[in-house]
Amino acid sequence: ITVAGATTLNAGAANNITLNNAANNFNSVAVTSGQDVNIVDANALTVNASSVRSMTAQTLSDNLTLGGNIIATGADDAIVLASAANFINASNSSLTPGTGRWLVYSADPALDTRGAGLLAAYDFKQYNTAFGGVIAGTGNGFIYTAAPTIAPTLTGTATKVYDGNTTATIGSLALGSTGAIDGDSIVLAGLTSATYDNKNVGTNKTVSADGISLTSANNAGKAVY
Repeated sequence: ITVAGATTLNAGAANNITLNNAANNFNSVAVTSGQDVNIVDANALTVNASSVRSMTAQTLSDNLTLGGNIIATGADDAIVLASAANFINASNSSLTPGTGRWLVYSADPALDTRGAGLLAAYDFKQYNTAFGGVIAGTGNGFIYTAAPTIAPTLTGTATKVYDGNTTATIGSLALGSTGAIDGDSIVLAGLTSATYDNKNVGTNKTVSADGISLTSANNAGKAVY
């Protein structure tokens, strides 16, 4: 189906709408009435104000834009918006998923416009996951294909009286990290021992630690996976 203008669907509250052909090319879609709605678009898609039991809307390329409030009355994954590129919510529209939850998929949070309302309402973020992948979090979530790489760092100093071995003291060392995105906070653990690069006396020596692990990640208290 190819529609150049706006499409309004009204199937009645007891009837499903399935438009999942990969060649579909809508401009914008609104569902004034429908039970379980599944829409696939080959290109960019705008989903306008809709009232459904559940909705899954997916773009196979380009952006998905939320152009109005979506109200769902269903359970489980009641609202799923899956963008192959960016998610755009410049209108700060809302998602109301009934007793279920909403999930928004996109490529990279840095390229999205999520809207203040959804940023306040989400419960978790998950990276390195495409549409259809296993979801680790509970509640409302933003899902990204972007896969940040976290690298641990050591700061501080390690000094000791020369004793002929490479063991370094860790009392003044602290773990840090690089690579987090979108304001995420990373918690590392495992700094139980450290070593110098060799046993020789010197200053500005390289100190390394093994066994460092990522124990958790969050963003202002919201879980990050």
